[in-house]
Amino acid sequence: MLGYPKDFDLGKRQYYSEGKINDVYDKHFIVSAGNKGGMSGGPISINDSNNKNDKASVGIISANITHFPSDQTYAVRLNDYLINLIRDYINKY
Repeated sequence: MLGYPKDFDLGKRQYYSEGKINDVYDKHFIVSAGNKGGMSGGPISINDSNNKNDKASVGIISANITHFPSDQTYAVRLNDYLINLIRDYINKY
């Protein structure tokens, strides 16, 4: 997970945290790592198990959810619907 948290250096530097993807659903998943304020909207990437330099973004960090464990992150899952929505927007503008 990458982001520019306001809690550290007022968002002047990029930070990351590592965890595992758990509880995968159609439109979201849970990551076993916490995030800080300002990281919302940042990417969640995974590494290819055969090539650590080959990364792919699979989700977007969501805002903190009330009563959600601080050591976990709720993420919007990048799926075909969202990818097509982004493509349509780009083509429109």
